[in-house]
Amino acid sequence: FILEGYGNHILIQDHHIHISQEQLANMLTTSRQTINHELSLLEKQKIIKIAFRKIEILDIEKLKVVAKAQC
Repeated sequence: FILEGYGNHILIQDHHIHISQEQLANMLTTSRQTINHELSLLEKQKIIKIAFRKIEILDIEKLKVVAKAQC
């Protein structure tokens, strides 16, 4: 979903997704706190790295596995 650019509304460059946690929460109709928690779990697994208004994908294959498991 996010990796596909949400209908090209998200800027994705070189495994960097340029979006704030607030924007991501709004897109997914959840709270920023929930997004922060979930992103932190992914960061602890070294799947992503969180920065200001940016998410860096470190391991895209692991991210795809996690995404499929959530469905």
